[in-house]
Amino acid sequence: MSNYLETVKELPEKIPSKKSKSKISASKKTSITIMSSLILILLLLAGSIMLIRGGIEAGASALINSYNASYNTEKDSSYQKLYESAFDRAEKNYHVSNTVIISLGDMEEMQKLEVLTANDVEFITEDRDNNTGNVTAWLEVEGQGTFVIDLKAAEYVIDNDHRYVLVRIPNPELTNISIIRTTKCLFSDDWKNEDYREGVNLAIKQRNEASLQIQKALLSNQYIFSNAKDVSVSMIRNLVKQFNPDIPELEVEVEFIN
Repeated sequence: MSNYLETVKELPEKIPSKKSKSKISASKKTSITIMSSLILILLLLAGSIMLIRGGIEAGASALINSYNASYNTEKDSSYQKLYESAFDRAEKNYHVSNTVIISLGDMEEMQKLEVLTANDVEFITEDRDNNTGNVTAWLEVEGQGTFVIDLKAAEYVIDNDHRYVLVRIPNPELTNISIIRTTKCLFSDDWKNEDYREGVNLAIKQRNEASLQIQKALLSNQYIFSNAKDVSVSMIRNLVKQFNPDIPELEVEVEFIN
């Protein structure tokens, strides 16, 4: 009996019951559930933030692309409007046009256009043995000839789109040989012929001979002939441009066909 009492005294005053253990386990489970919920909520919040951030970035990128496209479109439209406005003003003030009509005026009707006049001096001699009046006559004869071009015989190639004209024309022709001065260097009449007709005939003969020699000299002079061609080119270009004052950039080319 005494042992029992001692044993009872040594026992703890309160002995945990099964019900207390159950309460402790329930408390632990509640804590775990709360922690899990908090973690899940945090994960959901993080996912939502990522989704929202991605959506914001995508929306911002789309907005920027849309802005750039609208800006470029508006820029192109503004440039086109400015160009059209400037073109309209220029066309009104300066008659600017992409298409032109090149005019030749009355060039095609100009048959003999004088381009160059050249002079030459020849000495004509007549010996007494060559005429019935036994007259010796030496003359210094100055004459001139005029080079002309036949625009009526020319070929014209016109390119309105490229503002270009090609004129193909025959070489300059020498015409209008005339005597402008005669100087008597020597005259001798051995027989004192009183027939004036002999003197007239001799004068005509010498003038004709002088004209032929002047013509040959001018035609054989390459310097003069080259000058006649150069002047022809310059005159034709000036004529075409004078008939087209509204086309300052007009290009005119001249070719000789013989």
